[in-house]
Amino acid sequence: MNTPFVSNSRIALVAFTFLALAGCGGGGGGASAPLPAPSAEVWKGVGIAIGTGVPGTTSVLMPEVVQVSSGLFRMYYGQGRLDGGWDIWYAESVDGNHWTVGTIALAGATDPADPEFEIRGASLVHLPTGQWRMYYQATPKFDELNPTNPPPFFQMMSAISSDGVTFTREGVRIGNEHFDPRSILGAAAHARVIQLDSGTYAAYVSGRLRTPNSGGLYLCLSSDGLVFHSPQFVVAGGDPYVVRLNGQYLLYVDTSLPGSSFGGEALLASPDGINWSPPSSVTLEDAGGTKINYGPDVGGLVMPNGKLRLFSNYNFSSILFYDRITP
Repeated sequence: MNTPFVSNSRIALVAFTFLALAGCGGGGGGASAPLPAPSAEVWKGVGIAIGTGVPGTTSVLMPEVVQVSSGLFRMYYGQGRLDGGWDIWYAESVDGNHWTVGTIALAGATDPADPEFEIRGASLVHLPTGQWRMYYQATPKFDELNPTNPPPFFQMMSAISSDGVTFTREGVRIGNEHFDPRSILGAAAHARVIQLDSGTYAAYVSGRLRTPNSGGLYLCLSSDGLVFHSPQFVVAGGDPYVVRLNGQYLLYVDTSLPGSSFGGEALLASPDGINWSPPSSVTLEDAGGTKINYGPDVGGLVMPNGKLRLFSNYNFSSILFYDRITP
């Protein structure tokens, strides 16, 4: 049995060998010519959005931020429990700077053997019906310090909500070969899902095929946001964040390699969300100018002024937000 992808910034390790980064630009879609790489970016931390601070909880990881209305933003993030399980919490803000912690939006299971004992990595899509669909990674309990014994069995799940606060599970969206030998991927971990301009739903999934040494970021498409197909390799990396901004799609990816705590963040650009440029480098610094040197699980928010703000894990105990300083 092949070891599945490990998407976890606590240790920022992967349990397989990535394909070479140099050969991964311009992912699936058959673009006739490589797209130019975006400019290298430097981002500086300007404030703490979320800390642990909740009795009976541990680390916070994997922020996802959405705009609910003209005066309300909502963040979804993984919150660890003392029993080793994880839940998905939410917090709200009126300005993107100051955040008030709410409560659990979706609770992980209490049985360590349950496929949803550890849930995190939320990705929200606002549906034409007005409902919110949350995609998230889930796995039974695994040893995060030694992720090969036992290994994680990541799947991409979904849940639905009418208010974006209380969610009802819908089931597996992209499974893995451990639970379902018919699944389109061998493992499906931290993902971001968006609806492209064409109307197609695109899932950018940290995963692998059924063959060894096939890990990386895969693009899977869907007409309804429920059934995904046609996995296409995009880039060697994982833990993606994708956003539509100024007429193009931007994709931020953790490009860590096995045996390293953090290999860096990369940025790709696309006119259609399918054909991607070669990657350029992204540097994340804390407020003191120290480079972030562990897998950050980047999220983001387009602010009212039209500028992008990034969010990430920080010291495994808080969520830091950044503004771009270069270029």
